[in-house]
Amino acid sequence: MQKQPLDYIINGTGKDVVFLHGFLESPIIWEEMIKVADGNFRSINIHLPNHHSSNTSLYSKDLSHQTELLYHTLIEAKAQSPILIGHSLGGYLALAFINKYPEFTSGIALVNSTCLADTNEQKKRRTRAINLVEKHPSAFISMAVKNLFHKTHLEHHKIAINRLIDKAKTIPIPSIQASLAAMRDRTDTSESLRNFDKKKLFIYGKKDPLISLEASEKAINKSNCPSIALNAGHMSWLENKEKLQEVLLEFINKQ
Repeated sequence: MQKQPLDYIINGTGKDVVFLHGFLESPIIWEEMIKVADGNFRSINIHLPNHHSSNTSLYSKDLSHQTELLYHTLIEAKAQSPILIGHSLGGYLALAFINKYPEFTSGIALVNSTCLADTNEQKKRRTRAINLVEKHPSAFISMAVKNLFHKTHLEHHKIAINRLIDKAKTIPIPSIQASLAAMRDRTDTSESLRNFDKKKLFIYGKKDPLISLEASEKAINKSNCPSIALNAGHMSWLENKEKLQEVLLEFINKQ
């Protein structure tokens, strides 16, 4: 089992809060959130497997393996009862983590994520994406990033979207394929979330083009998890960042 720690950045002091970014993203998405917190907690901003432009040793097609990488990283960072906050794929990893290490963490917040496994149709789409990114990498990445936003937000966030696309294009194709496989093959974690007896929160977008309102409501009901809806697509950290920051700070500070 590979136990090399993931890259991470620590800021502030106090309770430990772990930030996990999403697919084709980087720790940059959480920088404004951490800045707004003004050092009132100890943030551990993680660079997920398969998302490095150069460190191809941090490669994994399996969320269970990624959980071990995250665990050893948090041990190295001397994290104590951390709160996990994950966007999309980062939420999948957070859920896999509490499934294996429920006593290690003190809370979990899922941002535009789900505890449900992929449907058969979604699995087929992931497999098609694995093939497509190899044949047409630039077109796939551009399309994949734009599809994360609600169509009414595309023009307003055009500069940020182009930056995300350019950054994503530095990720090696096999690494992108590994992330797609990990998402496709993940299991339903609703029972683990339902049984998690510490603070937890679903934060979902009313206009999310990837996770429908119906799917979010199904996940919330199945896991019996408190929830809040934001006026945003799949990228709440950008499409409605002030409200998301407010919600997350309240969650972090909640006793």
